[in-house]
Amino acid sequence: MVTVGAGVIGLGIAYELTRRGLRVVVLEADSPGARQSGGDSRVFRLAHDRGRHVAEARSALTGWRAWESEFGRPLLRQCGLLVSGPAAAARYARLLEANAPAEMVDGKTLGSRLPGPVEGTLLSDQSGAALALRVAVDALAARLTVRRATVTRVAESSSAVTVHTSCGQSWTAGAAVVAAGSATQELASRSGLSIPGTWHRHTRFTYRPRPGVDVSDWSAWIHRDSGAGPQGFYALPVPDGGYAVGLSDSLAAPRVDEVSAADWRARVRPLTDQLVRQRMPQLIPTATAAEDCRSLMSDDLDGDDGTVVYGSQRVRWLMSAKAAKMAPHVAKLVSDELR
Repeated sequence: MVTVGAGVIGLGIAYELTRRGLRVVVLEADSPGARQSGGDSRVFRLAHDRGRHVAEARSALTGWRAWESEFGRPLLRQCGLLVSGPAAAARYARLLEANAPAEMVDGKTLGSRLPGPVEGTLLSDQSGAALALRVAVDALAARLTVRRATVTRVAESSSAVTVHTSCGQSWTAGAAVVAAGSATQELASRSGLSIPGTWHRHTRFTYRPRPGVDVSDWSAWIHRDSGAGPQGFYALPVPDGGYAVGLSDSLAAPRVDEVSAADWRARVRPLTDQLVRQRMPQLIPTATAAEDCRSLMSDDLDGDDGTVVYGSQRVRWLMSAKAAKMAPHVAKLVSDELR
């Protein structure tokens, strides 16, 4: 078996396949977790708009706990998640339908759980956590055979799959999984498969607490304003004691390289600083670090996050968006199908 892409989903699939007795090699053009799985942390949550996504997140939670046990490393820091804005009530209803641990809480009672005051009622997703993504990527990669190679084409026959690379070397296997992030669409096109998608660029910034502020009890936080278009923000505690904040808005363009990372960062940083200044007074409103991400979101995606799997007889092509939190669930589904 060959897996193309060493992000957390590609590595997770490869790991689950090896646990099922298959020999797997992972091909990665960069270092593991260098692109869409970059950065130290992600928000893990059960709270979603669709009941199907809640069920998938519960499956992922079971998987993360299993990986924690197998790796001997903590992967989920149980900080909880608070959801404010119009989405809170609907997501609470989905959690109740799934018998998931959640409650609606008065913002005035939150005390030290957020870096600023919040009015109204919020959803408390008690399974919410800060996912130690870099730890997970490193633990998975350490248990797999990962080769540095740029894949140029995936050729499928009735009996095998041959994966070609830019250095002239090729690998032949019974099946292949392509989870190459934003490169998946182009690789699929070279193999005769058209995957419609839209490019996105996103940056989140890390802020430091003001002197004397205790951040140990802070939760992850998602807020969505009412109105047209994607509005709002997400935030979470990160391992170095900071608080990472990202705007919900992302740049959509036919080609993500039409706007450079530097230009995009310069555009959104003042907006994020302003948000922190207005909504999070316990943070110093000057970013100390930034994490850039570019991704290609499938037009067939149900909602604004998740994974779409395109399949042929021997190749599975994965297109994911904001799906790192679901990695164990996706890995189990794909590996069960291919084993």
